[in-house]
Amino acid sequence: MSYNLTAVGNGTEGVSSMLQLVNAELMFGYLGILLLLSIATIMFMAFTSKNPDNIAGNLTATAFISFLLSVLLGALNLVPDTAIYICFVLAAGLVASTIKKG
Repeated sequence: MSYNLTAVGNGTEGVSSMLQLVNAELMFGYLGILLLLSIATIMFMAFTSKNPDNIAGNLTATAFISFLLSVLLGALNLVPDTAIYICFVLAAGLVASTIKKG
């Protein structure tokens, strides 16, 4: 397996084009998904460390912020539309269940 690293250095015009090229050439399309999962994990751990008694609220906040982040990463063509839909369904379901518990 060989990587075309000259395209990364010479074929990019800005940060977004460099991220798209790294996602396509080096990460096989998983850069945005791994970025989204790692940020969501760190957010959930941070929310839980501040408020360990409210796990449902922490998970809901993490899912909602992850959905917003997935929309931004989708605008940069780093995550597929399926990941955005999954984040939306997860966030909507958790918000609905949190409101229902009241």
